[in-house]
Amino acid sequence: MSLFQARDWWGLQCGNDEQFDQYSLCIANIDNNPEGTDKLIVGSHSGILRVFAPNSGTADGMIRPYQPNDLLLEADLQLPILHVAAGFLLSATDKLNLAVLHPRKLCVYSIAATNSATFAEHGSAYNMLLIYEHKLQRGAFNMVVGPFGHVKGRDFLCVQCLDGTLSFYEQESFAFSRFLPNFLLPGPVIYSPQNDSFIVNSSNWTLESYRYQSLAIAKDEDEDNKFKQTGRKATPDWSLVIGEAVIDMSVVSLERNASCIIALGERNLFAVKTSGKLWFMKKFDFSPICMYVYLTDNIDLMILVVTELHTLLVYNNDVLKWATKLPFSPVAIRRANVRNIRGSIICLSENGYLSSCYLGTNPSLHIIPANSEINIANYAETEEELQQLKKIINAFHTDSNALPSNVLGTKSFNSLSSEVIIAISEFYPLVDSTTKLGRKTSDMKSLLTINIRLQASVPVTNLRLMVHITCPLYVEPKVVTYPAISMNGNVVESQFFIGFSDYFLPQDLKLTALVTYVTSEGFPRVAQKSVNLPLYLVARYCSPVKEAEYSLSFDVICQSNTELKQVFSDLSDFFDTTNTLTDGFSLNVSFYDQNSASVSVIVTSRAMQHKFKFKSDSMASLAFVARELMRRLAAHNIRYDTASLNKNSFPVDAYLRTVENHLNVRYKLMEEEQTLSNITSQFRALQKRLLVKLKDRNPSPLTNLDLMIEATHNK
Repeated sequence: MSLFQARDWWGLQCGNDEQFDQYSLCIANIDNNPEGTDKLIVGSHSGILRVFAPNSGTADGMIRPYQPNDLLLEADLQLPILHVAAGFLLSATDKLNLAVLHPRKLCVYSIAATNSATFAEHGSAYNMLLIYEHKLQRGAFNMVVGPFGHVKGRDFLCVQCLDGTLSFYEQESFAFSRFLPNFLLPGPVIYSPQNDSFIVNSSNWTLESYRYQSLAIAKDEDEDNKFKQTGRKATPDWSLVIGEAVIDMSVVSLERNASCIIALGERNLFAVKTSGKLWFMKKFDFSPICMYVYLTDNIDLMILVVTELHTLLVYNNDVLKWATKLPFSPVAIRRANVRNIRGSIICLSENGYLSSCYLGTNPSLHIIPANSEINIANYAETEEELQQLKKIINAFHTDSNALPSNVLGTKSFNSLSSEVIIAISEFYPLVDSTTKLGRKTSDMKSLLTINIRLQASVPVTNLRLMVHITCPLYVEPKVVTYPAISMNGNVVESQFFIGFSDYFLPQDLKLTALVTYVTSEGFPRVAQKSVNLPLYLVARYCSPVKEAEYSLSFDVICQSNTELKQVFSDLSDFFDTTNTLTDGFSLNVSFYDQNSASVSVIVTSRAMQHKFKFKSDSMASLAFVARELMRRLAAHNIRYDTASLNKNSFPVDAYLRTVENHLNVRYKLMEEEQTLSNITSQFRALQKRLLVKLKDRNPSPLTNLDLMIEATHNK
C-alpha cells in the first residue's frame, strides 16, 4: 500500500521498440565536468548509447522538463549493449571513462566536450573516442568495475560469461580467467573493496565470496589460457545459504572500515557482512524487481526497493520509512545529483522510459484496503499489558545466562531427532478398494496402502502426521492428529491409501512423512522421513520400442555388472512373476498416463564399460525413466568412475520448445493478473460511487451505475 505518488519532473522515451534491463543504466560524471554533476548513461539492447544531463542548457538553474539540449550524446554501436559502467580505466589519466559490454566484445570509451567556436552559438558538442577494446572468446552476461587487488587510482574489469567464467582485464591487457563451481545460470556479481573479494550467487542458492588474490595465485601456467575451454575451478572463501535466487546485489561501505552486502532475493532482502555472517533479513509479501543502496550523511543505510505493483519502498536497514507509487515498474533504479536537486531518483523502464522523480505527496487513487482492522477498546489496559511484557523480555535478556539448558530448549540435534521415531512399512497393492480415495474408479489406475507408526522416547503432545507426495499422486488421509504419546513404549499407527490419476506424469515418486509435535517443555519440534514409491504405481511392462522420436545415450565405466531386472526389482516382482517379460539388459515400460509414451532402456556391456540407451516418443517419459534409473543405481551403491554423455543425441530442439512454451504461459499469466487487477480497481471504484449515491439524503438516479457494476463483475 502506498499513500503518496512520486513526482516525475523530468522524463523522456528512449527510442522506439528498444529493450533495457537492470544493467542498462549508469550514473556518473562521465564527461569529467568540474562542477561534478551526474550524467545519465543509457545503453539499449539495440546498440544505441545515450548520455543525458537534465537541465544542462538552463542558465538560471530552474527545474524544467526534458529539453533537446539535455541529450549530450547519442551513438549507434551496431552491437547489443549488455552493460554500461564507469571507472578509471586508463592508466595514463585520472579521468572517468565508460566501459560498454557487448556479447563478444568489451569496449572502453572516452567522452568529452568539444571546445569549438562552431558550436558556441548552438550549444555544446560531445565527442566519443574508443580507447581500447577486448575480444571475448565466450558469450558475456555482465561485468564489474573496481580497484581489484587494492590498486590505487585505477580500476580493472571483470566480465562474467554465460558458462560461468570470470575473465579479468587489467585495463588494456588481459589478466586471467577462472571458472566458478556449481554454476548453472549467470546472475549478479559484485566486488567488495574492503576484503578484495567477489560475491556471486551460485545455482544452489548460496552467496559465495572469492578473494581476488586467491584467483590470481591459482593462475594456469599457460599464458594463452584465455583461449582454453577448461581451467581450474575457484574455491570460495565463505558461503552462505539463502535458499532463493538473487535478483540484484550491492555492496556499501559503512563506518569504521566496515562493509555490508545487500542481496535482493525473490521474496527476501538479505544484509550480509563481509565475513559471511547474516546481519539482518527482511521478508516481503510481494515480488521485488530491483533495488538501489546508498548511505546518508549520517551513515544511515538506505535501501530503495521497487515492487511489481509499481511501488517504491524506502527502507532504513530493515525498517520501512516511506512508500510511494511510481507511474511504471522500472527495471533499473539509481540515485543522482542533477543540477539543484540532490538525491533525485532515476528510473528506467523495460521499454526505455527514463525519468527523474522525487518522493511527492500527491495521494494515490489506488489504495488497497487493509486485511483486518484492530479495535482497541481500552488503551490504558493495553499500555499496561505492553509495559509488563517489556519487563518480562528485559528480565529474560538480563538473566538468560543463568537459565538452565532445559528451560532455553537448547538440545543437541541427536536428542531432537530421537524424540519421535517414524517407521514406514512396506507398500501393499490394493486392487478392490479404489473408492477409498473418494475419486472415480475410471480415473484410478492402481492403489497402494502403507502403515506409518510413531513412537516417542519422551512424552509429546499435539502430534500432527502429514504425508506429502507429488501430484498427480493422491494420498488420503492427508493429515492425522494424535493428542499425546507417552514414553512408556506406546506406538500409534495409521493407514494411508495412495493412488495415481492419469492426467500427467509426477515429478518424482518421493513420499515424505512429516510430524509436528510439542515437547513436555512446551517447545515445538518437527521430524520427517522420506521413502520412494514403487514404480509399478505409475508404469508397467510393455513391448519394446522399435522406432522413437527421441533417443539419449551415455557411457559409463562401472566396476560391477548392472542388471536392470535387479535395479527395477519392484516392477519385475509385481508384473513378471514368471521371469518371461524382461531380461537383465533391457527394460520396456509404459505409463498409465494417456499423454505419455513408452520408454525402452537397453544396456550393452563390454568389460567394465556400460552404455545406456533410452528411446521414447515423449521427452517427459524419457526424462522420468532416466532420472529414476540414476536414483536406483545410486541406491544400489553402484559407483561410477567416469561418465560420458552423447550430446548429439540430446533433444535440444524439443527442450527449447518446452522452455519457450513455459515462458509464453508465464507471460500470459502475468497479463491475466494485470487485467484482473485493473478490473478489480474499477469494480471497487464503482462500489464506492454506488455507496455514495445510496447514502445521499436526496438519492439521485443511478444513471446505469448498477449495469456497469454487473458488467464489471461478469468480466
